[in-house]
Amino acid sequence: MAEKAILIDTSKCIACKGCQIACKQWNELPAGESQFFPTGTQGYENPTDLSDHTYNLIKFYETDKPNGDPDWLFRKMQCNHCTVAACLESCPKQTIKRADNGFVWIDRTECIGCGTCVQVCPFNVPRLTEEVAEDGYNKSHKCWGCQDRIDNDIEPACVKTCPTDCATYGDRDAQVAKAQARKAELEAAGKTAYLYGIDELGGLHYIYVLLRPPSFYGLPSLSSLNSTSRRTYLTHMKELGKRYLKKVVSV
Repeated sequence: MAEKAILIDTSKCIACKGCQIACKQWNELPAGESQFFPTGTQGYENPTDLSDHTYNLIKFYETDKPNGDPDWLFRKMQCNHCTVAACLESCPKQTIKRADNGFVWIDRTECIGCGTCVQVCPFNVPRLTEEVAEDGYNKSHKCWGCQDRIDNDIEPACVKTCPTDCATYGDRDAQVAKAQARKAELEAAGKTAYLYGIDELGGLHYIYVLLRPPSFYGLPSLSSLNSTSRRTYLTHMKELGKRYLKKVVSV
């Protein structure tokens, strides 16, 4: 199977949250408690963060239009399925795997809840369950790219439900070309546009067309992702994970 990617064109996102609902419905995830305008959020985000039962979240960003009028921008947040995936490389039990289409998923039957993936993810995505499973371990959760749908030639649930084609699924090379063409189209219309995910961490399997710099949306820069300090930190966490595994095995 050719490498695939999901392209998120934020210029088309209307924050309908259909992708959030589709994700929960397909993965049979429970709803969380609704909170409106809690401290430290943009208010309309609901739920307020990813969790072990929320794999997909629409983030709200308040800004101004060129004429000074208030404006809202949105971004779909979930696992970005990195090519150089710190979670996969650091998992001491090797329960995090890569599918044929390039997406990264967690085999929770083997997860020991060490939390290494939670600590090393530069996008702050994986979450551990508060409750332990029948085998006595907490389990790590995140978007898994709807691999059960992909295996049956059905596009991911979030993509299928998107009413504006903000989210599309296809061959990664074609999605990169599509993103570049869309950026040129927006710039020709007098708008600023940025691309994210083409080169970061070896290339993400989520590619974004953004209307502000990536930092505006809380996305880490290419330089920070490749920094020496981050590489040192990842090595340290990988070793801690191995020690945790030895401790668990010896119990």
